[in-house]
Amino acid sequence: TQPTTTAPKIPNEKIEEFTTKMYEWCDCLLNNPKRLEYLKTQRGITADTVKDCYIGYNPKRYKYTFPTIRYRTDNKIEVMGFELRPNDLDRNKLIRENDGATGMVAINQYNNQPYLVCLEGYLDSYVFYQYLKEIGELDKYHIVTPSNGVTMVFNALNEIYTSFHKYKKVFLY
Repeated sequence: TQPTTTAPKIPNEKIEEFTTKMYEWCDCLLNNPKRLEYLKTQRGITADTVKDCYIGYNPKRYKYTFPTIRYRTDNKIEVMGFELRPNDLDRNKLIRENDGATGMVAINQYNNQPYLVCLEGYLDSYVFYQYLKEIGELDKYHIVTPSNGVTMVFNALNEIYTSFHKYKKVFLY
């Protein structure tokens, strides 16, 4: 099944490489108490959210990793790249993994949720995911964010507008 977006096509070998890195870096973060504690105290993000959303840590570059998982409605994971942030998570110092792509990113996978929610960035999206999970409402919301920032939100939404009919409502925050 082809993706439902018009985001750039990434070669399968690169998707496999990025997917391997995603799991490796997520495990690295889950086994790094100092970095986990920083996420929790500074951003409120728990280890469960790290695990669920595949947030990671690249120990060679000393950077948090946020996977760019292409928006899809077939419940497949297609990793297009990563946003990497320094230990203080400063968004002004973020970089992207080489050979990656940007576009609309799925924070959680589509599973016939009635509502699509588009938030400004990765960290806001992860916190919203965590909140919905804590109150037992996660199964109602498919959460996405434009990987290339809020200024590109309309371009990113244009990539996925053909799927809007799958939702009862689309929320833009």
